[in-house]
Amino acid sequence: MSERGLLRVRWRSGVGEMSIVASDAASGSPGVTALTATLEGEESVGRSALRWCPDALREGLAALTVDDRASLRLRAEEGCAIEVPEGVTVTRWGDDAALVNFAGRIGESWVGLRRGARAERLAVHVESPLLPGREAHRVMVDDLLAESLALAGEGPSETALTHARDAGGARRLLVAWLLRSSTLERAMALVARAPLRGAAAVQRVVPWLLARRVRMEELASNPAVARGDDPSQVRVRAEEPALLVDTPENRAVASLLRTVSSVMSDPDPPPALAEALSEVLSLADRVGLRALRPMGAAPTLAGSRSPGYRELTAIARWLDGLAVADDPADAAARLALDDSALLYERWCAREVSRALGLPSTIAPGQSRPCSLDGVALRLWCQPARAAVPSYGLAFRPDLMVEAEGARVVFDAKFRADAQGAIEKMHAYRDAIAGCVGAYALMPCAPRESVTLRAEGGGGVGVIALRPEGGGAEEERRAALRGAIAAALASVRGRSPGPAAPRG
Repeated sequence: MSERGLLRVRWRSGVGEMSIVASDAASGSPGVTALTATLEGEESVGRSALRWCPDALREGLAALTVDDRASLRLRAEEGCAIEVPEGVTVTRWGDDAALVNFAGRIGESWVGLRRGARAERLAVHVESPLLPGREAHRVMVDDLLAESLALAGEGPSETALTHARDAGGARRLLVAWLLRSSTLERAMALVARAPLRGAAAVQRVVPWLLARRVRMEELASNPAVARGDDPSQVRVRAEEPALLVDTPENRAVASLLRTVSSVMSDPDPPPALAEALSEVLSLADRVGLRALRPMGAAPTLAGSRSPGYRELTAIARWLDGLAVADDPADAAARLALDDSALLYERWCAREVSRALGLPSTIAPGQSRPCSLDGVALRLWCQPARAAVPSYGLAFRPDLMVEAEGARVVFDAKFRADAQGAIEKMHAYRDAIAGCVGAYALMPCAPRESVTLRAEGGGGVGVIALRPEGGGAEEERRAALRGAIAAALASVRGRSPGPAAPRG
């Protein structure tokens, strides 16, 4: 492995020291853009020249930027344990060494050191070489969360985008999505079904003969005992064992519910969200969680792994991360690491839907009517379409547009191999009955878009679809409408006219 294929850094924190060796997970040579480091106080001059240092000690190391191919080999000094967030692929050698891999995931993450109760974290931003920088990830997350807010009844997505530009708005946007999608309700239902309970001694007044533990002071001050009454008739205050819901885990749930209620209180939520919030709170009241005091002791590891509690713990971390985000513009992008291919696929589905004038994406297996240039269409999401007899297999493209028996399919491909994507599109066009056009949606530059006309009309190709802000939405959607119009027009024997602009 060549020296230029590595970045070796020793990170010194207030907790201890960690050595970090970064390399490409596949080839061992990630290239000059695969990993950079940012030093505190150097924001004005851009990225530090910390690339491929042989063995640098950096006390002021503030963050690492890693592409999704890189793996980090971490080793902590004696007495320190390495910590990584959930969802990151990690192989451990004891507490002091680990191999961390971010393959296929982008977003914000961290690696940390712990010594007893003290812990510090080093921020790690993971990006794909296909979409370098933070903007692309933020645009996709903003767009999808804004759509969720719009579906909850708070207005169009373009207006909702402004709410994601500060931490408070981003928290409300996230809570609205959690309520609308029933994510919060499902997690709360699991907790209400089997709440964690802790053993405790509770003072109760019980018959003396049935009491398990009675203090001598209680007997000495009891008038019935002093009078010599029949012991079967004497009632005393005793300590009885009981299982209570007053545990650190349930207090954490109560704190989360207070936060959710507070976030949605100003302004008042629309009826659909208010009803969903009421259902969540009623589930908590069923087992008496909302009456608990604010969280004191930290939740246990067993609690974070229990059904329902695991999901609620993740939600609390999301909301806390949005509340303390140091850069408000990045608030909505700080949710977690995302599966890059899946995130891009969902974002592409949103773009095609909006290009055809639909307010939101469609559930898999479902369809919705739409139109383009006065032609009635139907958009399908992940339809199962039988192949022609020579194939004998069912093909399931991400999206399919139908018009009078003719079909145009789109498939999101988060990759750089345009040739391989075009070959897949040929397979779609040949195998799906009535398919006149098949296009791969890829995060490439616009100049790399290509359309190959097929004999008999229609064609296959690649359409560049990059998540960029700054007013690029209409340009992207016009390209999608143009591809659909061209494919459908070619089989009708007429040349396509310009696609009508749509918002």
